[in-house]
Amino acid sequence: YRADGESGEIPAREFYIGPMITALPAGAVLSGVRFPIWRGKVGVGFHEVNARRSDFAFVSAAAQVELGDDGVVKRIAIGVGAATDFPLRLESAEQQLTGTMLDDAAVRAALRAALADIEPLADLHASADYRRRVAVDLAARALADARQAAQGKPHAH
Repeated sequence: YRADGESGEIPAREFYIGPMITALPAGAVLSGVRFPIWRGKVGVGFHEVNARRSDFAFVSAAAQVELGDDGVVKRIAIGVGAATDFPLRLESAEQQLTGTMLDDAAVRAALRAALADIEPLADLHASADYRRRVAVDLAARALADARQAAQGKPHAH
């Protein structure tokens, strides 16, 4: 970011503070975002649920995987948005699923465990229970899409 002639960086895990609130200093302008580039057999997936196209999501999930030649997960990143006050990275699920073949039952178990202790938002659009349940489903679908893409297969939808 840039502010008053100065520039600085904020790690992504520290950037989000609450709904529509970031750690960007007052008067600062976001001037760039850097993402690491994964090499190899890499695939991504993204799913969201909202009332109307281009509305804010009730829940969203994104995943990126890197597979070894044997189909085993070498690296994985899983994120869920709109379920809580700020986006979440599901690091415990990532740790559980690294080194696996992303078996559907294991994926869902890891996602449920990672989301068990969160406090989802509840509003007139979606209950907390709905958001937790849908976050698991969307993250599982995003992971399935990411795995297929890493294998060079088209998405199943």
